[in-house]
Amino acid sequence: MFSVIIPLFNKTAFVKRAIDSVLAQTFQDFEVIVVDDGSTDGGGNFVQEIYGNQVKLIKQGNAGVSVARNTGISHSSYPYIAFLDADDYWSPYFLEKNWKIITGDGKVKIIGSHYSSTVSDLEMNLSPLKFYLIEKYFRYAINNYLFLTSATVVKRDCLLKTPGFNPKLRSGEDLDIWFRINLQDGNAYYIENTLVYYSSEDIGRLSILGVPFEQTFIFNLNEFLASVQIEEPGKQKEFDQFIDKLIYESLRTRYFMPESHEASKEIFNLKKESYFFAALYYKLPFKLGNIIVSNAIYNLYIRKYFKFLFKVVYN
Repeated sequence: MFSVIIPLFNKTAFVKRAIDSVLAQTFQDFEVIVVDDGSTDGGGNFVQEIYGNQVKLIKQGNAGVSVARNTGISHSSYPYIAFLDADDYWSPYFLEKNWKIITGDGKVKIIGSHYSSTVSDLEMNLSPLKFYLIEKYFRYAINNYLFLTSATVVKRDCLLKTPGFNPKLRSGEDLDIWFRINLQDGNAYYIENTLVYYSSEDIGRLSILGVPFEQTFIFNLNEFLASVQIEEPGKQKEFDQFIDKLIYESLRTRYFMPESHEASKEIFNLKKESYFFAALYYKLPFKLGNIIVSNAIYNLYIRKYFKFLFKVVYN
């Protein structure tokens, strides 16, 4: 039923916890694919020694997490793909609850689950399945993308319709995939049970501003829009409005940084609709905007401002 793909790069300290959480699943129809992406801490050998034939280990030179996930997809053999980062782990009921939804609806394309960085939140005792059908995803996605890689199951056929995870991106490579899949025919669901522990323990987790602008999703938006395909009838307007809001929200910091201002202006011009109160912010003098984004407290309030606009004013 499930191919579980775990990319691994220098996370030997965490990977056993991740794999053990998969092997402890109450639903046991799965394969585990670990893609060692050129680890220098012996992670691949560690996995081989501990688990042997319990996992399918693939070793490759370091090419980044997107390529590692794509490698895992190409070696998968089950109809649904479940992703798990090596420093995260699952509740024992993660696959079982996803399986229940899939068996109840033959048109499932993607399922997200609630996650938490608090260990005690994770469901370790069976409780009733709580979930809902995601309707009009792009109307609400600006406030919550819903899908975290370690908490998402995707139909393999839907993934194969996409170009895969974009290796050029170090931020937003997952959003690229989720957006493409949510434009395809089929049903999307969200499980409200807390089934995934999302780790904040690894200091290697990236901050968006620690990533070069050229390697972010928003910088490559034009390329994304040129390649995307909308299968669901009537979704074009909803998607266009979402992209406009995404541009306003995503550029609020980069637009007023000297090194990314000109590129941000080009991206800003891709929007089709003007949201008056959102546009006011971008009319600030550059020096004033730079002062705002350079101050953590001011920047936080601007973030809240845009969240309020797109959750309340322009929802």
